[in-house]
Amino acid sequence: MRNELILFALACLSLPARADETAPPLPPELATRLGELLEQDWSDRPEWADMAASILKNEPMSAGRGWFKGSESRYGWHWLVKTLPEATRDNRIEEGEIPQLSKADFRQLDRNADDTITPRDFNWSKGNPLMSEFSPSDMVFDRLDADFSGRITKNELMRFFDRAGDGFNFLTLEDLRQGLDLRMPNMFPRMFRTPPDVRWVHMKRLLNGEIGLFTPGPAVNDPAPVLNLPMIVHSQDRSKLELTQHMVMLERSRGSRPVVLIFGSFT
Repeated sequence: MRNELILFALACLSLPARADETAPPLPPELATRLGELLEQDWSDRPEWADMAASILKNEPMSAGRGWFKGSESRYGWHWLVKTLPEATRDNRIEEGEIPQLSKADFRQLDRNADDTITPRDFNWSKGNPLMSEFSPSDMVFDRLDADFSGRITKNELMRFFDRAGDGFNFLTLEDLRQGLDLRMPNMFPRMFRTPPDVRWVHMKRLLNGEIGLFTPGPAVNDPAPVLNLPMIVHSQDRSKLELTQHMVMLERSRGSRPVVLIFGSFT
């Protein structure tokens, strides 16, 4: 009952008092305090409540926040050392040294593109230059992610293209340089700008199921859930995807044909 009451309260808080209002339903300082109270006073809270508290506190959606936790199973360098002691005895793996590792997989694991796989390629901490917010990919992403949503939408790309291309249907190298403007003096203001307060947008997305569900998923080593999903097909003009009434059950394909599962992730 407590879960349902809190859900109802959060739903009410996420809505403006009147249909013509656009202002946040709570002042930022009260929303932050509410998130802190959820964490302090609800010791046995479910996982979705961690996400609600993180949103109310306006924390960035990143690892360690809400339900964006680190993985329980890690297959990093230490796992490789235990599994392949001979190949990793010199703390490096050369291409072709592990026959089972394809060239494509090798290139994917070789994150710094130095033609070897080393412990540095498995270092995801901020201390690794590859993960630095000053890396070229991070700077480009920061430049294009105008609303701090953690993703670059097609509309954001099109707005950048229209602005940088100045009306033309192509970009030159100089257009790209000027449009991104990645010179360090000009990047500092953007890197340390304050993200907008989008907590109510995220709260509505949490409540309507866009960023997760209220029911917990299976834990590591739990039996896989039954997958019974509607088939999605192209429309006749192939301009969009449409749901059909035909249901696809994964277990019916077991052992009879190859199956590929593609999972999406926010992280």
